[in-house]
This record gives sequence, structure tokens and C-alpha cells, in this order.
Amino acid sequence: MADGTTEAQRPQRSCAIQLRAIREAEREVDFVCSNETQDTYGTVIKQDWDLKRFKKNPVVLWAHCSRELPVGQATRFEVVDGQLEATLRIAS
Repeated sequence: MADGTTEAQRPQRSCAIQLRAIREAEREVDFVCSNETQDTYGTVIKQDWDLKRFKKNPVVLWAHCSRELPVGQATRFEVVDGQLEATLRIAS
């Protein structure tokens, strides 16, 4: 590698988001949106989510930006086996 490290010496990181299913006719996507995988900054998010406030208005925003139109609505979201899973209904 250019910095003198080998591939085996590099920390292994992966994206926490994992696609589970797509239902095109319903405009729905099931995915894991968070887990305890270390991110590229070395951060690990503990999966002890308090979802009460989000349940009141489960709008999904692009990059968490409230100044943009929403991507859709979460119709299901829960912590399952230490991962935050959700179903997103894409806005029409």
C-alpha cells in the first residue's frame, strides 16, 4: 500500500446499513440502519435506542437534513438482535 501498510494491517470497517428486501410495488425497503460496527472515524454506536419520540413522527430525512424534503416514512423500526432495523416507505 502507498502508506507502507499491508491490507492485513488495515482495520476492517464496513457500513452498518444492510439492505434486506425491496418491494417495488409498495415502494418499501427493509434494512438494518445501525449496528455496533465501528465506523471510519472509530466510533461505535451502542444500540440502546429510545424510539418513543421518533414514533410520534417517523419521517426519514436525507442525511438527517430537516431543510430538505423527506425521503419517506418508517413504517417499522425496532432493535432486533442488537441492530436497528427499519422498513422505509419511499415518498411518492
